[in-house]
Amino acid sequence: MSLRLHADASVEATQTAQWYEQQRPGLGVEFLTALSDAYQAIQANPLKYPRADEAPPEVEFRSYALRRFPHVVHYHVGLNLILVLAVAHTSRSPGYWLRRFS
Repeated sequence: MSLRLHADASVEATQTAQWYEQQRPGLGVEFLTALSDAYQAIQANPLKYPRADEAPPEVEFRSYALRRFPHVVHYHVGLNLILVLAVAHTSRSPGYWLRRFS
């Protein structure tokens, strides 16, 4: 199954990596590595991770929590595609990313 990032999720990932890099050189790269590992894990077994709490139960929205960083990857599992809708900080308003799914 292929994995694609929503444009806004891609921007979130890039901006977050840049912020971490400003905090400490190399930390942004570590964040991107953790994110890449998350994408691989999601792609290998998309239904393994819990349903997103703020999503309607009839739609297959899942969440993968990064271990080292306080971020969650919210994604939708379709027939042939996994769509990453957000790379969200855990303190961000829940459910803001739902409007990205159409």
